[in-house]
Amino acid sequence: MQKTPDTLSAAPGLVTEVTYAPRGQFLALLLDGWRLPFVVEPMQGHHGHHSILMERDTP
Repeated sequence: MQKTPDTLSAAPGLVTEVTYAPRGQFLALLLDGWRLPFVVEPMQGHHGHHSILMERDTP
């Protein structure tokens, strides 16, 4: 089975991938082409760890 990323509306022909990056690792994802979608605020998951919502467009 092919893994399908979570998607949002994007420009025609593009898919917007969404991920939750661990708070200590989001800078590496910024360098890899991911962006912060809007207001940035760390979110605490049920497991007690914090993460940051990030997105990127892929063809």
